[in-house]
Amino acid sequence: MHATAPAPDRRSTLLFGRPGSHDDAQRLGEAVARTWHTTPYSSQPDIPLSIVASLALIPVKDHPGDIARTINEACDQHLVRGLREVWIHHWAQRPELAPAFAPMMAWLTKKVPSDLARSVRKVVETCLQHGLLEMTGSSDPGERSQVDVLSWTLTELRSPGARQRLGEFHTPPQVSQLIANVAVDGLPPAGERFLEPAGGSGGLFRALAQRLRELGGDPADYEWVLVELDGLAAAAAAVNAIVWGLGPRVVVARGDALRDPQVAERAGAAGVQLRAERDSILARVATIEGVRRVIDLVERAAEGHLP
Repeated sequence: MHATAPAPDRRSTLLFGRPGSHDDAQRLGEAVARTWHTTPYSSQPDIPLSIVASLALIPVKDHPGDIARTINEACDQHLVRGLREVWIHHWAQRPELAPAFAPMMAWLTKKVPSDLARSVRKVVETCLQHGLLEMTGSSDPGERSQVDVLSWTLTELRSPGARQRLGEFHTPPQVSQLIANVAVDGLPPAGERFLEPAGGSGGLFRALAQRLRELGGDPADYEWVLVELDGLAAAAAAVNAIVWGLGPRVVVARGDALRDPQVAERAGAAGVQLRAERDSILARVATIEGVRRVIDLVERAAEGHLP
């Protein structure tokens, strides 16, 4: 709600026609969970959720067939490395969201054994067969915002008992859209803040973003602040913020907004610091690269290799 509160055949095969409906997303989540529960790592839901997120975050858009072929031609370890590189790319692009990403990508910071790499391959194949690249592979963020694949995946990966213990349930997207339509009956002024103190994977934000687009607005013109107690759900929300094109002013904080009203403010301040640190690192890298090129130029001149 908007408020002013602070802060085998491995080809990609579509099983159900052109994907993009909530039913497609639910079937994807169910299929990923079924696949993962046949592996030796079934007690670690962060890994398959991370795989779905990595595929959704692939920076190259509008070429799902080419991407699927590249994935299918890669060996298991190269596939894992590719998933890792996707996270590194977004870590560099959106360092303020990195703390929220962390619970989902931690397994990729360690050496991945061959049996785990084979399990990863199985999940990737399932995602390709169920059209994940088509759901999230458009360069148009409005097209990528049709469904919340991560919410369905996380829900299906968790047992009913775990969901009950966490007090977690999947809000039907139709309900979220109804809330968004009621809450936003006209285009809000640019810069207004949307706040979700118990936001899950961000389903209401998806509906609000689509509502803004329907009214002729751009979600990137607004601020988005989401607080969520569960680490994996918060990580999914951070990924979704990128997939759905919510723009640069996004804060995803892990915590309890009722017990700790300042949790979002601290996360926002930490995000500013992380961006500054990223910029400093990139500046140093650029300087080092510049010096290296000058030295190379001087050496080539000394050796008479310049025209």
